[in-house]
Amino acid sequence: MKFISDLQLGDVSYLVCSSDYNDRFFGEYLETLIRYERLHKMVIKHEAGTLVFAPNRSIDLLREQKRHMGEYLHTLEVRAQIEDIDLDGSIKSFLEDIETGNRSEPTESGCCVEVPDHPTY
Repeated sequence: MKFISDLQLGDVSYLVCSSDYNDRFFGEYLETLIRYERLHKMVIKHEAGTLVFAPNRSIDLLREQKRHMGEYLHTLEVRAQIEDIDLDGSIKSFLEDIETGNRSEPTESGCCVEVPDHPTY
């Protein structure tokens, strides 16, 4: 079974370029969530003394970034409630589609920037 933590930015980047507002909203939410989760893991490992590299930014700055990202995710979740966008159901369906290979990407050409996969922290 796929989990949110299994997702890479490249898995969701096409959503941000969709002509459908709900897809773009969902893509923005997932991209932010993926980045937040990676940053969260890095901060936790740093605090536990198990991070295998030294960040080139202060840990306080990274914590501040994580806080702002969390607040932005909260704002997106409130908007989703207001706009009747079922994030939980969308995530479940999205993960199932990836796992079964039923995901269909839009055919719009040139709309998305290729996003390289970054190391998982």
